[in-house]
Amino acid sequence: MRIASLLILLGLLLPEIPLSVKAIADNHPGYRLKLFNGRDLCGLQISDCQVSIENATLMIRSSSGVIRADHRYSDFILEFDWFVPKLATGEWTVFFRDQRSGKETDYQYRLYSPQGGAVSSPGNDESDERILAGQWNHFKLSAVGDKAHVEINGQLRWNKTGLKKQSGYLGFLMKIPDKEAFAIRNMHITEVGFVSVFNGKDLTGWEGAGRDATLCWRVENRLLECDGRDGPWLRSTLPYKDFSFRLEYQLESGGNSGVFLRVPRNGEHRGRGESGVEIQILDDHDERYRDLKAFQYAGSVYAIAAASPHVGRQAGLWNTLEINCRDTFYQVVHNGISVLEADSTSFPQLGDRRLMGFLGLQNHSEPVRFRNLRIGSLR
Repeated sequence: MRIASLLILLGLLLPEIPLSVKAIADNHPGYRLKLFNGRDLCGLQISDCQVSIENATLMIRSSSGVIRADHRYSDFILEFDWFVPKLATGEWTVFFRDQRSGKETDYQYRLYSPQGGAVSSPGNDESDERILAGQWNHFKLSAVGDKAHVEINGQLRWNKTGLKKQSGYLGFLMKIPDKEAFAIRNMHITEVGFVSVFNGKDLTGWEGAGRDATLCWRVENRLLECDGRDGPWLRSTLPYKDFSFRLEYQLESGGNSGVFLRVPRNGEHRGRGESGVEIQILDDHDERYRDLKAFQYAGSVYAIAAASPHVGRQAGLWNTLEINCRDTFYQVVHNGISVLEADSTSFPQLGDRRLMGFLGLQNHSEPVRFRNLRIGSLR
């Protein structure tokens, strides 16, 4: 028997392993993370809402606006504890799979209204609301495929099938008058179909490219950290083809790093020979970077396509980053804003880049921290 045929039978022929992240994620419960971490607003967009963080609780006052997650979601499980005061006169609605950040709320569930009755849509059903005003309540929304259901305090309150929209934004519509305060804590989301690529304990799944990773990389407090000392970039042990890659990163003042996509083992991403691409990570606010070329700022496909607008947060704050790759198409979502969509039609250089390869995290001689690294299939 030929060696290649034997490898195929054994499932060891490398190109077949990563052709679809779906093969990894099938039947997986998903990646669970804190949508509100109790310390800052990383991962959330706040519009026309007065919010504060008190004792790991998100307090919302004097609001007539929207709170939404940075990412769009297809299949997910959302859970949180919530509180409304007795005799509250405000309103609170959860929306999901929305197309315009709370402006097209076809799918929603009204958590609270002074008139009572949790109106939900589609269908404008009246749910048997069992909230406890003046006490903490637990909310759970599950949406998988064309089905969704809501549980409040462990009891099923709404069940719907036949949903047509398969993905969109997730968040809250708030109408809260002065002198009232609604509250959220312990908010988690399970991203169904996503799997972790960093376990928060060690470098399993990653390796130093050509040198020992521990020269500059370490895991501390569940964070993946590069101290910027002389050492290698970090390479995934598995290659990938089409995928959605999500992560959070933190830079110090003047920080510089990058995410390599579909690179060969040597990490080539500049177009010399077989090459992947780099998505830039940079402290755009630092004065030393004032006169860079447009494609050198955060979120850009480095040296090819420029990101716009620039939405990186100040040094020391955490940022969210989502990179979607399908064939020669790349989309970058930075802190909840789509800052780049590029393909080989608009940027012919992308047509010459690899369509499968390794992920990489760059050591650019500057400290950088990563957390919540996960990968899923595109919808």
